[in-house]
Amino acid sequence: MNRVTSAICVDPQHVGKIWFRVRGLVAAALKRGSGETTIEEVEKELATGLMLLWLGMDGPTIISAGVTQLTTDGVCTLVAYGGRREDHLMETIESYARDEGCKKVRVIGREGWKRVLKQYRQPYIVLEKSI
Repeated sequence: MNRVTSAICVDPQHVGKIWFRVRGLVAAALKRGSGETTIEEVEKELATGLMLLWLGMDGPTIISAGVTQLTTDGVCTLVAYGGRREDHLMETIESYARDEGCKKVRVIGREGWKRVLKQYRQPYIVLEKSI
């Protein structure tokens, strides 16, 4: 039987209620990524709403967690993504970015993303997709 999976954005006011369940996923993703952003910086930005927390759900179970940040130059950056990769979570983030007027989605992370995100290009050490 196929499970129904979904992708959701957590209201910034409710991040504190579930952060303990996903902090490890996000921290591990940051550690494997560029190393430029700390978990403490993410926590601060999530608390102020400057970053958003996204969850990949398999029924009631959290299977992945991502963190995004919008910039003034029209880019939505995926700062961290941990857990099981789910294409619909990226599609949901891209749709959100488009709705917010962004022209690009940028992924900062490990090189393995190149194999997964075929529509993205690598201008330097980040992957990017026009939307």
